[in-house]
Amino acid sequence: MSVKALVAVLLGLFLVVAVSAIVYQGMSGGEVAPSVAPGHGDRVVAYYFHATSRCPTCKKIEHASSAVLEESFGDALASGTLIWAPVNIEVPENKHYFADFEMTTRTLVLAEVKGDETLRWQRLDKVWTLSKDEDALREYIRRQTAAFLAGTG
Repeated sequence: MSVKALVAVLLGLFLVVAVSAIVYQGMSGGEVAPSVAPGHGDRVVAYYFHATSRCPTCKKIEHASSAVLEESFGDALASGTLIWAPVNIEVPENKHYFADFEMTTRTLVLAEVKGDETLRWQRLDKVWTLSKDEDALREYIRRQTAAFLAGTG
């Protein structure tokens, strides 16, 4: 194989890998799960809004949120009445959530959704101040989620 042919093959492989990486980056963590999409019945969605790059605190909040929902609300998750939805807020098609939920930063939001309409929502902004105390963080998420599911939050 000539040097020219080898360079052409290597450039072709590089192009395939680069395009694949761009496509994957656009898809990973940026799309809302299909079960959260409009028209999937009544449900409460626990959105965890994050950036593409995540600091240790962001990861801690996401992990605690996911764990609390699974441990305390597993039946609701299994039935689809509660949906866990990490959403990359930096993906262009997700930027509307900042206005929808009056957010100034990334956070956890509970939203009651009926059909295509969000009926009510609640930001759990204290996750940031409580992140230093994992027990307090988890209790806050559990308490707020229970109240929201009961219609009192």
